[in-house]
Amino acid sequence: MSSNPASKRVAAAALRLAMSESREEEHQLRRHFGEEGIRTAAVDYGGEFVSAVKKIIERAVVAAKREGVIRDSHPEEGR
Repeated sequence: MSSNPASKRVAAAALRLAMSESREEEHQLRRHFGEEGIRTAAVDYGGEFVSAVKKIIERAVVAAKREGVIRDSHPEEGR
């Protein structure tokens, strides 16, 4: 089975964005990835992780729709 280089680029972009330390760095990374054709969405969350998982997923889906990463459909929302 061969790996897809594009999916590796997307995964690396997601990790770099998730590890950004400031809003400024996040915005710079999003612009950079956009220039490479990688659409991104970011969301802030806080609190206890286990109880916040549902809210994290909901916010990520809303952010992804807002940024055009996914369409407003059940399959793309993961339902």
